[in-house]
Parts: sequence; C-alpha cells; structure tokens
Amino acid sequence: MTKIKIESLYVPPDCIQGDTFPAHVRWKAEEPIAVKLFLPEAIEPKEIYNVRPGGFVFEQNTLTIKQFEVDGYLGLVLKSKIYETPSVKESIKIVLEDRTGTEETTKEIYLFRPDIRILNKPETVTTLHESKGERLFDDAIQVKNAGDGTAIINLRTKEESKILKKNPQEIEQFVTKFLNNLEKNLNQLKSIFPAYSETLDEFLEFVKKPDLTKESLTTAKVVISKIYDIVTKDEEFLQEFAESLAGSYLSSLQVITEITPLVEYLKSLATSRILLLDSMSILEIPTGSNDFCAEMDVTDFALNAYPSCDVSLKIRNERKEPIRVPLYSLFKFIH
Repeated sequence: MTKIKIESLYVPPDCIQGDTFPAHVRWKAEEPIAVKLFLPEAIEPKEIYNVRPGGFVFEQNTLTIKQFEVDGYLGLVLKSKIYETPSVKESIKIVLEDRTGTEETTKEIYLFRPDIRILNKPETVTTLHESKGERLFDDAIQVKNAGDGTAIINLRTKEESKILKKNPQEIEQFVTKFLNNLEKNLNQLKSIFPAYSETLDEFLEFVKKPDLTKESLTTAKVVISKIYDIVTKDEEFLQEFAESLAGSYLSSLQVITEITPLVEYLKSLATSRILLLDSMSILEIPTGSNDFCAEMDVTDFALNAYPSCDVSLKIRNERKEPIRVPLYSLFKFIH
C-alpha cells in the first residue's frame, strides 16, 4: 500500500480556450516520488515550478517529473489550444508514484470560447423619420454569441465604404467634453446610488483609458462584470446609467441618440456576452442610399483571434440632411 498522501490538488473548474491556467499539487511522502500528468492533446505545459533543470520530460502528452527542488510541491502553468467546438470538458489525470505504489486522481476542466454568428444581415436598412425613442433604423444586423465566453468585437470599415465610422478621438474637442460631462453625471449618479460609487469610479477610469492590451482587458473584464451584475438586478440604476451616458453624449456633440435603444443595448451586454468596442463611435450617414462596407473583427479576453464577419450593407437616409448616429444603433445583440 502506497504511503503517498495528496494534501492539495488544484485545477480550475473552467478557463477560456487559448489562455493559460494554473495548477498545483502538494503531497506528503516518506521518500522521493515521481509525478505524472496525463494531459489532453490540446493542453500543454508552459511553466513548471519547483523542478530542477532537466528534471522533467514531456512526451506523448505526458509530463513526468522526478527531480524537485523541494519535495512535496509542484506548480504548473498550462495552456489550451483553440478547439473547433466552443465548449468542451477535458480531464487531467495526475499520478504520484514511489516504490510502494501509486496515488492517482483526475480533475476536469471546462474550456469555453465565444462563437459569434450573424443571424440577420439585411441588404438595406433605412433611417426612420421619427424614431419615437424606440430605434433609429427599420432593421438591424442581428448578432448572437453562441459560445460561453465574452466576445469582443470591433467594426472595421473598408476603404470603399461611403459611410464612415468616426472615432471620438477624431472629432475636435469631443473627448474632453464627453469625459468632463460623463464624470459630472457619474458623480451625480453616485449621490443617488452610493453603494455603486466604487464601481462607477472604476468604469470612468476604464472609459478614460481603453485599449486592447491584455492588462487593460483584464481590468475591463472585472469592471464590465460588475456593471453587468448591477444593471441586471437594478432597473432604476440601468435607466439612470443609460441617461448619464446619453446625456454626456448629447451635450458633447450633435448626435441622434435615443435613450430606449441605449438601454436595450446595455441590457443586451448582460445577456448576450458581446462587448462592442467603440460602441458609441459615430456613423456619419449622408442623404440617400450609400454603401456601408465593414468587417467585424472578433477577439476575447485572452486576445484570441477568430474569423472576421462581413457586415456590409446599404444604409438609406431618407431625412433631408446628413445624420450622425451611434454605432451600436445598427446592431441587435441576441441572447
């Protein structure tokens, strides 16, 4: 009978595909042991801790360690590949052995990723003469995330597009005005909802410095999760939060922004698991019928790259003058 005793074994219950995740095992034994990890084909070790140089072998998806710096502990960083399916359960078998016998156990990990699908892409959308606070177009590009991971999508216009996406940074004085107005409005919101003050401060900090670095996305993931939790539970806060955003926008630039579609967009974030970067960037739409030529680039919080989706269509502006609308108003996110 083996005299090995496993004191602690950790493999996280889930992880996004293509990302790294930690694992460790601690044990007690009366003599030196060997540790074997039988890994799925799509998982490989990236870092190994407390192992002497040359003290391990990795072949045929099996990691064998026989020489430790200090007996009793093994730390690991593992990484999965991107699977064809958006969700999969894998098993990692850990075996500890000495001359008296073996002690083994198996841990499961759920690996997931986003899976973006275009459910509806009309050939033409038309601006409504009177939006009545409901929507700005007669139809929308419908997007669904059929996976479990949060998808981060970025709309990239093509050179031939007659309708341009304007980033706030490209509009003179917009950023300064918008951030000043937003900070003022969020401070007022904090006085109404003091319990959410810390989250609102974190949200403002994120808005001030958005980028696609992994560190920034990790911060964004935490902040957005907090906002998701609040808006799904507190309808009054959701309405006030949407009005704060829209109010900051309207007082900074002449953009057609309706409260209702913004509220619906914020609600959809909580259920659709889709984060549209530059969602409040501006589409400048001339009068008449014009081509909007664009592709949707897709990534996630692990910065994995997924196939782009073409979302080109015609936009017909039947109003008498060119208009500017927020980018999010062109989409409907389905959960």
